[in-house]
Parts: sequence; structure tokens; C-alpha cells
Amino acid sequence: LINIARALSERCYIARCHCTTHEMRITGLVPARFLLLTSHLVLLSTMLWARDPTVKACLPLDYSDSEYDKKDTELIVGLSLSLAFCVLELLGFLSGTSMFIHSTCIISIGAHFAASVALVYYLIDSYGCTEFWWIFAFCSCVPLAIEVLTCIAVIAFNRRL
Repeated sequence: LINIARALSERCYIARCHCTTHEMRITGLVPARFLLLTSHLVLLSTMLWARDPTVKACLPLDYSDSEYDKKDTELIVGLSLSLAFCVLELLGFLSGTSMFIHSTCIISIGAHFAASVALVYYLIDSYGCTEFWWIFAFCSCVPLAIEVLTCIAVIAFNRRL
């Protein structure tokens, strides 16, 4: 009887260690995803509030007011869409539907890390508006599409990807 109790306690200890190790791997992805998504949001909101130097970098040296207004509107639309996409992804993440799905987390981490680095270079080096749309396409649209597909798969089909 004592041997059976020892064997059961060893199995429970091994199961707890395995579960703890698995949870440690999961919890390493969750904060990284949250922090990178937050950094992307902060950079986008900073760019939206202080967009005058960015708009001027998109224009030639001698520009008219109509050209400035056109580029300003273009940048406002792009930054607003990026902010909306990041907020939607953050809502999907915080709802828990995609929080512990490894493939979605890794893609989101990679995209938002690339977006954060690219936006910092974009701000420091004053790139043109064309480069922003590439950042928008790969670092805002792709993660949102994957988030939406993941949420649909989890909620509608009750499946984990």
C-alpha cells in the first residue's frame, strides 16, 4: 500500500513538473506578444499625434498646401487603419481566443516586432509615405487576418489551430 502511494505521488509530481514546464513556455509567448502589440500601438499613436515631420518627408522641397493636405489625409487614413487593426487584434488576444495558440502568437510577435523596428527607423530616417504602406500591409493586415481566422476557427468550429 505504501509503495502504491509513493508511485502515485511520483506520477503526480512528474505530471505537475511537465505541466509547469509547458505553462512556462506558454507564458513566455503571451507577455512578449502583449508587449510587442502595445509597442506597435504606442508608435502608431505617437506618429498620428506628431505627423507633421512625416508628412513633410513625403513631399518634395517645394510643395503646395493641397499636396500637403493630400499626403496628410493619406497618412491619417493609414495610421488610423493601423491603429484600428492593432486594437482589433488586441481585443481578440485579450478575449482569450488566440492567447494560447502558438502559431498565432509567433506570427503576431514577429509581425509586431518587425513593425516596431520598421516604424522607429521610419521616424528616425524620415522615409517617404510609400514605405509606410509596406509596413502597414505586412505588419498590420497580415496579423489581423490571422487573428480573425483564428477567432473564427476557435469560436465557430470549436477548434484549436
